[in-house]
Amino acid sequence: MNHIGQGRTADIFEYKDDKIIKLYKKDFPEDAINQEFLISNFAYSLGIHTPQPFELKDINGRQGRVCQDFCVNSLSSKSPEGDLAFLT
Repeated sequence: MNHIGQGRTADIFEYKDDKIIKLYKKDFPEDAINQEFLISNFAYSLGIHTPQPFELKDINGRQGRVCQDFCVNSLSSKSPEGDLAFLT
């Protein structure tokens, strides 16, 4: 997997089929991971422009959240006049 980013709580990797996986640090609470997944599903179900969540997965002892690669599938299809107008 190609490492594409990192933050305080997780590392982001390219996964497959225009998906990414957010692999949380080993000491990050599982309850928080599950809650983030549920919130992501809820936001997506409301039609909010957010990466589509697919599943939770364990890789090498780290919990991960598989979702749509937002940069490939969402940002590239937006125009400055639409959702990204605040960037201009």
